[in-house]
Amino acid sequence: MKRPVPLYVRILRIAAIGILYGFLNKAGILFAGSLGVSLVYPASALGVVAAQFWRVETGCAVFMATVLTPWHAANPFWLMMVYGVGNVIEALLPTRLLRPVAPGKEIMTAVRVVWGTIVVNTLLNAALGVSGQVLTGRWQSLSDASQALWSWWVSDAIAIAILAFPVLGLFKQGLFLAGHERIPPRRAFPWPGTAVVVVSIIGVATFGGWIAARSLITSNWTMLLLLFPLGWITVKRGLPGGAWAYGVTGCVYLATVGFHARDYRLHERPDEVLALYGNLLAYFSFVLFGGVISSRNMELVRRLHARFQNLRSSFDAAVLALGAAIEAKDPYTEGHVERVADSVEQIARVMGVEGEDLDLVRYAALLHDVGKIAVPESILTKPGPLTVKEREIMERHVETGPAILERIGLLEEAAPLIRYHEERYDGKTDGPYAGEFGLRGSEIPLGARIIAVADAYDAMTSDRPYRKAFTQEKALAELQRNAGSQFDPEVVRAFFRVLEVSPASLSAGTRSGRRSRRRH
Repeated sequence: MKRPVPLYVRILRIAAIGILYGFLNKAGILFAGSLGVSLVYPASALGVVAAQFWRVETGCAVFMATVLTPWHAANPFWLMMVYGVGNVIEALLPTRLLRPVAPGKEIMTAVRVVWGTIVVNTLLNAALGVSGQVLTGRWQSLSDASQALWSWWVSDAIAIAILAFPVLGLFKQGLFLAGHERIPPRRAFPWPGTAVVVVSIIGVATFGGWIAARSLITSNWTMLLLLFPLGWITVKRGLPGGAWAYGVTGCVYLATVGFHARDYRLHERPDEVLALYGNLLAYFSFVLFGGVISSRNMELVRRLHARFQNLRSSFDAAVLALGAAIEAKDPYTEGHVERVADSVEQIARVMGVEGEDLDLVRYAALLHDVGKIAVPESILTKPGPLTVKEREIMERHVETGPAILERIGLLEEAAPLIRYHEERYDGKTDGPYAGEFGLRGSEIPLGARIIAVADAYDAMTSDRPYRKAFTQEKALAELQRNAGSQFDPEVVRAFFRVLEVSPASLSAGTRSGRRSRRRH
């Protein structure tokens, strides 16, 4: 349950809104045209925005400020009250017409926003105000009254579009977007691109306003240049980004026009005024509907990315489970595949492997012994030397593993790394630790060469049924001694660089099978 707002807080709100509204009401004189109607009426924007936060206080403040700050002292008091009622209707009506957005209804909601905040409320206010002027006998012809109605209506609509829309687009996104599609206001200001965009917008808008005021050439051509920065912000940051960029555009453009309007008698050139309104309303529509679509697309991309991450996590878990199944047959290699995979990932990063290639190397490292599933446990755990027959069965795992993975589409590319990870760098196929296929040097995939080094190091520093683990110093000496013959010397050097940067990650000391479970 909401706590009641203290009376003094409400009074302060009324005073603050009223003072600012009265100031903006007077500021509208700067844009006054020949009919006594402002080319743009900034106070309308304040009323619409404030009402979205404090409806009652805004209604009171708008009415009092309108009555107490008349444009002309000769206006009768009853007419000022009519103006006040019209401005209150303009400010409060959107709070009744707008509702939270339902998912999938964003475009229709955007249409409702335009209808509720720019069309209906402003038209009612203009009709009420001009009707009051007609009763005073101010307009002698229907043509003048119609033109005043049009000018009043559009000037309020333009002010709301330029000044209210950016604020609502940033802080009241629920009027335009479903909850899951909203973007935190701070993310609507991308840097460093923002600096370039803001400078571009201010420069083009200033030049466009200067052209419009002097009518040197039609201002439509200069305003077309704003499509690029506005479009960039809208696409990159959705509705909030497009909203604030549009606000900057409109404010700079109108400030420039207003500065020159009286000197160049812009109010006497209806064609240029119509072009001004058309430019600003066209960009408003572009940013509003483009921003809604962009925000929806950004949310779609976010969801797809989240689902991809979930699928990837599930896939990683499946790969780890398959690796665990391998280790379950040989308790002396418990934790081996995860340690090798971690080492392989660090070595690969040092060697410049990244992105999908890095993922592939890690998956291959996790599954480099998957072929041992087909090797009997009696051979895997035999404490003594293997017979020739047993050795042949053991060596088949380098073919069995890739054959298994080639049936899994997502892991097919990892098969060559597993198949060739026991190849010697010098290509020898005889003698101790002989290769199977005779590949040498760069013929062996880089991932396989990295796995060979990490696998050998972990095997040497872990207990086996037939021997005790090597000390770290002895294992490193073996890697150096065999660099260039059994192992790729570049990979060995990368391995040593990893040790220099993060020695704890690869030098946890001697590992003993059942006691080397690694925690993650």
